Amino acid sequence: MSNQKVNVGETPPDFTLQDTHGESITLSDFRGKKNVYLIFNRGFT
Repeated sequence: MSNQKVNVGETPPDFTLQDTHGESITLSDFRGKKNVYLIFNRGFT
């Protein structure tokens, strides 16, 4: 687990996660498109 901190207005590092359908999505796939909102919920186990 990374403890990298990104301040408001900074470009975050690229990363890949699975969507709700199990497909891989990479942050850079959205570069140059509309706004991207990231929400992390650590409540899942």
